[in-house]
Amino acid sequence: MIKKTILPLLLVLFSSTTLFAQYFETSWISNGVKYTGFAVKTGEYEYLFRIKYISKGEDKLASYRAVFKGFTKSDGTKDTYLDGQNGEIIRGPSGTGYSADNWYFKMDWESEDGQVMAYTVDDNKIGGEDITKTMQPALYWIKLQSDALTENYLSDYFNSDDPVYKLITMDKKKEFELTNMKTSVIDLDYIEIGPQKEDIWTVVLGKRSGVNTTQIMKSFKQFPKDWIAKKWSEGYSISHSDYNNKTSEYLMVMSKPTNWGTQSWKRSQTIPLEWISSKKELNYSITDLTFINKEWFVVMNKNTGYADQLHKFATELPEDWMQRNLTKGYRVTSVDFGGQFWGVVLSRGTTYKNQEWKWVKDYPTDFCRAKFDLGWVLTHISYGAGKWFVVMSQDPGITLGEFNYKNGDIPFSWIMERAN
Repeated sequence: MIKKTILPLLLVLFSSTTLFAQYFETSWISNGVKYTGFAVKTGEYEYLFRIKYISKGEDKLASYRAVFKGFTKSDGTKDTYLDGQNGEIIRGPSGTGYSADNWYFKMDWESEDGQVMAYTVDDNKIGGEDITKTMQPALYWIKLQSDALTENYLSDYFNSDDPVYKLITMDKKKEFELTNMKTSVIDLDYIEIGPQKEDIWTVVLGKRSGVNTTQIMKSFKQFPKDWIAKKWSEGYSISHSDYNNKTSEYLMVMSKPTNWGTQSWKRSQTIPLEWISSKKELNYSITDLTFINKEWFVVMNKNTGYADQLHKFATELPEDWMQRNLTKGYRVTSVDFGGQFWGVVLSRGTTYKNQEWKWVKDYPTDFCRAKFDLGWVLTHISYGAGKWFVVMSQDPGITLGEFNYKNGDIPFSWIMERAN
């Protein structure tokens, strides 16, 4: 079924088409012990803390999550504090615990200068008297830039196999990579809806029995010609691409192994029909068709396994043409809308036993749910000229198919959570 997932804390989406997290460092003294903390903003109202300190001559590292909660001051006004929850020792002697800290801030801690007045709050005071009467000031609370997060610095707070460590490393590289994925991205689209151009990223994941994939996702301000060539040399092939109009960034997804042959691509402000035809004469097939940054971006490969392929560009979705060829064994393998045209690619010799689609004004939730219940998978989503085009396919090789979307952001954490 279609579902929006509430993500676990450690598999966090930091923000934007890359991760771009916010990081903080703090320190305070309590009962003669100095604590130094590293905090990561993991959501609009959530944070992850790692606290290092020495107690009775032994190094310890604690971990807890924290969420903003409301409280009432003694004068009757409402305010918020950061409530630490589920504290635990993750390094140090076993058999010891950690009481998660609570925090109160007098300033916007995401302010331009990155500094705020931070205070620790005792758990015993919460729910009783005004916590601002008993809070204790921290020595400092500063915002960190990602270049300050060296490997040596992070090793104080994370093991190298920690999921959060991996996300921070990806943030520094502005690159998201998952290896040996059992479940991988099979469709990804950036969509703008309505007169306000509400931006949504949609992602479809699929799990093929016995097939593990490595995928890398990276965003760029300029088209990444050299990066693509470098990844080709490492055995990757372009599998998905799109463009975020709000942030003016290209997003590329490259995968391996694909079992495809040589890959080639073309960018063009006009539909590159002659280039496509010339490549088809050399036994290339279209593997990705996208309209990005006011250009058509067409990717073609040799040795795709397709027996034949058709393509068509039209101002209206060519449903009659598509339906006629569906009965001849062709299936939709690429589709996008741009420059007032729908571009559709049909391939014969795919793993899809059957296929149905909807081209409608409102997202066809009931149609998708009914097909999900029959074991079908969502294989393509596009939006253009005020209408959704959604393709459901019957593929016995895909044992799991899931769909998620997020306003303005790619749901990286949801992808990571389901990768293995």
